[in-house]
Amino acid sequence: MGKKSRRRFYLVEGETEKVLLDALRKAGMITPGSVHQIDCWRTNPQAILRRLPRESAEVVIVFDTDRLDRLDSFCEVLRLLNNQYHVYLVQQMPNLEGELVYSCTELTKQLDLFKAFGCSSANEFKSNFLSTSNITQRLEQLGFDMKELWSRPLHNDIQKGLGNLVLKMYRI
Repeated sequence: MGKKSRRRFYLVEGETEKVLLDALRKAGMITPGSVHQIDCWRTNPQAILRRLPRESAEVVIVFDTDRLDRLDSFCEVLRLLNNQYHVYLVQQMPNLEGELVYSCTELTKQLDLFKAFGCSSANEFKSNFLSTSNITQRLEQLGFDMKELWSRPLHNDIQKGLGNLVLKMYRI
């Protein structure tokens, strides 16, 4: 009998991350799993546990590093989840827009990303990104390199906040 594979759950902060992960999953660029919009920085840990299955699963947490004001709370969520699940981290430096600029060879700054999506601000970008029909194709036109997305080491303040808890970074 073969080894039973664990179910995978992606927890993302916002709607743009959810749309991106759904697009990457449909394109076969990431491991299949269900994507849930749960901000691990601001959601009560017990509420997060109620949304996940009781059986063993892989939980991939996609998070921004632009605001670390609730670092203690975030690290507590990671500790709690790690007690019950196989937890992997996907860090966006400083946010999704920054990760996309970093992973697209045709972009050098956030303004380039905004212009590529026909806008001039972060709020406009989110709206335009969400309404884009084929996100992976659009990103590929901008020189998207999946190996560069989420490839940077864990933010120093988060590593310090975790103390001796070692969590794996999710690698594509």
